[in-house]
Amino acid sequence: MTHELIDIIEGKDGKLVVRWTISADHTGDVFGVPATGKTVIFSGHDILQIRDGKFAELWHIEQLFQLNAQLAPDLVCPL
Repeated sequence: MTHELIDIIEGKDGKLVVRWTISADHTGDVFGVPATGKTVIFSGHDILQIRDGKFAELWHIEQLFQLNAQLAPDLVCPL
C-alpha cells in the first residue's frame, strides 16, 4: 500500500487540513466485494484540531465512491 500526502494546509484556530491518496492491492473482501487482485486508488481528506500541541479531534473523509467504482463498477449505489 502506498499513502501519498498531497497537501497539508494550516488553517485558523489550530486546524490542519490534509489531502491524501492511497494506492493498494485489493487482496481481501471490501464492502462485500471479494478480492480482485486489482490495484485501486482513492483519495480523502483529514481535518485535525490541535489543542495544547496534541490532536484533539479528527474529521476523516474518504472518497469511497472512487473505490467502489474500481472494485465493482456494475453495482448500483442504493442512494
